Amino acid sequence: MHENRGLAVAIAGVLVVFAAMVGGVIILLSWMGITGYAVFKMVMGGADDDPNVAGIIIAVVLLVTTLVTLTAVGIRFIGKGMEPKKRADREREAYGL
Repeated sequence: MHENRGLAVAIAGVLVVFAAMVGGVIILLSWMGITGYAVFKMVMGGADDDPNVAGIIIAVVLLVTTLVTLTAVGIRFIGKGMEPKKRADREREAYGL
């Protein structure tokens, strides 16, 4: 039962580090996205127009959603190793399935 304690502590450590860094990552990636938006707008000749606030907000929402989804997928793949391999077989035998 305690054989996965080290892996659980490692996952918790990664999550703590990720939570500490996620604010800076979101700010950095948002800044890069807004800069890319400004360069694209300048190249396309619309630099005189006001920026499209809805487009910027949607880009930030997509960025945050992507980061959360990638984190969840990573946790799932790491945590998958913590599942006992023979648990399903034992449960089937116990319930007579």
